[in-house]
Amino acid sequence: MYNLWLTIIAICCLIGGCGHKDDDTKNIHRNMPAATLKGFHLLETVNGKPQWELSGKNADIQQNVINLDGITCIFFHPQTEEAVLKVKANKGSLEIDSRMIELVGEVIAEDIAARGALSAREAPSAREAPSARGAPSAREALSGNIFHSSRLIWDAARMVLISPGEITIQMNGAIFKADTMIINPATEKVEARGVRININNGK
Repeated sequence: MYNLWLTIIAICCLIGGCGHKDDDTKNIHRNMPAATLKGFHLLETVNGKPQWELSGKNADIQQNVINLDGITCIFFHPQTEEAVLKVKANKGSLEIDSRMIELVGEVIAEDIAARGALSAREAPSAREAPSARGAPSAREALSGNIFHSSRLIWDAARMVLISPGEITIQMNGAIFKADTMIINPATEKVEARGVRININNGK
């Protein structure tokens, strides 16, 4: 099991200081009063390494849920500690017990790992696009791509970022749409289902 350490910078005054042991962090929400804060910053670590960093312009704390707006969330590679994905969203929430993050509204995720672009043969061709819809999956590496969605969910148990609905992907000079998508920061891989593609000819 991971030793999950929760560092809460913006609300230390509410919980009597940071640096609680794991048993204490599980009980934070039981004693936490409802509060609305200007400015919020939260860093989640696993085995002493950063997993994600969540910031918001405003935070509404209600028992086990923290509701946020004006959100920026950065995800890190679990081994190298390198920031690999930056997500911005209008609104969202964090469940303290499960560590699940839900981002909604205009959600834009950008790969910031800069691992290099996909080769042409790695990306689906225009001829393959009609048959790609409903295909088992399409797996591609992160490479400076941009993802547009109305909803993204961080599944802490699986350590993946999920788009349960349609998502638009800007990748390697083309614009894709997919029915669903899963991003794995650890492997820097994308799994998309129901992929359609439009080639950008630069016109």
